[in-house]
Amino acid sequence: ADALDAIPADALDAMDGTGWGPAESWTFGSDTVAVTFKEGEGDLRTYSITSTHPVPQPGPSERTFSEQAGDPILRSGVLLTDALFAMAVEEARQNSVSEISDGAFGEAIECECYKTGEKWNWVWTRDIAYATELGLAWLNPERAAASLLFKLSELKTGGERQIVQDTGTGGSWPVSTDRVTWARGAMAVLRYADHPELKAAAIEAMEHSAKVDRLYAFDVRDGLYRGETSFLDWREQSYPGWTAQNVVHVGMSKSLSTNLNHLFLLRSLEELTGKDHKSADLAVAIDQAFWDGTVYRSYLMTELDPGPTAQQDLLATSLAVLDLGTHPEAMAAYPHGPHGPPVIWPQQQLTPIYHNRGIWPFVTSYSVIASREAKNAATLKAGLDSLVRGAALNLSHMENLELATGTHFLEDGDYSGPVINSRRQLWSVAGFLGAIAHG
Repeated sequence: ADALDAIPADALDAMDGTGWGPAESWTFGSDTVAVTFKEGEGDLRTYSITSTHPVPQPGPSERTFSEQAGDPILRSGVLLTDALFAMAVEEARQNSVSEISDGAFGEAIECECYKTGEKWNWVWTRDIAYATELGLAWLNPERAAASLLFKLSELKTGGERQIVQDTGTGGSWPVSTDRVTWARGAMAVLRYADHPELKAAAIEAMEHSAKVDRLYAFDVRDGLYRGETSFLDWREQSYPGWTAQNVVHVGMSKSLSTNLNHLFLLRSLEELTGKDHKSADLAVAIDQAFWDGTVYRSYLMTELDPGPTAQQDLLATSLAVLDLGTHPEAMAAYPHGPHGPPVIWPQQQLTPIYHNRGIWPFVTSYSVIASREAKNAATLKAGLDSLVRGAALNLSHMENLELATGTHFLEDGDYSGPVINSRRQLWSVAGFLGAIAHG
């Protein structure tokens, strides 16, 4: 009752209409979230959720949404978690479009695709791949497959279809080589649906991509692939400041996350074709290069000093636990903040908030799933708590949150941020579904 006193009276009045059950509340620091629901046909619920937290603007402090026939539904015994699961399904529906557009790519293109979020209209390779692996593959395999197929392209001269590399440091491939992340999404769809078109396209595109990457990104000396860290593709956020003007050294570096995605693609080809692509050798090389006896290091830097950096990143650590299975203790060794785990550790000094000083819910979702694999209840609980808190307070599955405060924006002068933050970010939406279903 004391917590409900913090909810605006008009919001509570709206919950008192015919059919609405009594509101339940949860307190997060000085903020309160209240949830109620009413049941409709087939025991499907309509939820109303209210937050006293300053939500991203423009945006209301109360939100109502309904489960629909055919939706996956959650009945966990915790009303808030059930509501946030339904909100994720609803936000995936909001991100479902018939055409996509982006100013950098000219006119709109017809595609029954998923867009990336409220502020991100395009389909990005790494975003759709991680989101599909986390949850979209079973939420809507046809739409996920269409989105993945959109990220394949022939050469300008024709033929040899390959995976499209998203923009990154230095422009694109080969400084960034994490296009291979695409394989995660494709294999996830193929495990849930019989999709001959995607299967054939996956074999063709992955074979050609693997061949080109072997020629240009593979280093025969240590058996690793060059390329920027996956998803952490803004060099000033997670690499030394001097790389801002010299991306050659980032292109020469080798990252744990991107090498794990190369490994996943090679293993996928072996599964689909029965041919040996030397994935076992790569797995050994990754473990030897990036595990320091206590933690997984994020990347090996330039040719001038090819040793591992002192930096860790949570996506790479989680994928290593899931894909290698050799050091489950890495989950316990990764630092956590009061509102969730940061995507990099330590943080960069004198750098605006984004990847730096950031909690990214989709990465937290991978950490939840990896924590289950590692049988680490403490990090699993911390991750779930972070996901629930962030979505509940902001009434959306946000792109990212500031590390120390857990807020969607922190005023900090030149370093304020996150510098961009979108509601219903696709991989955050899918990440919540995946954390619940697979974590």
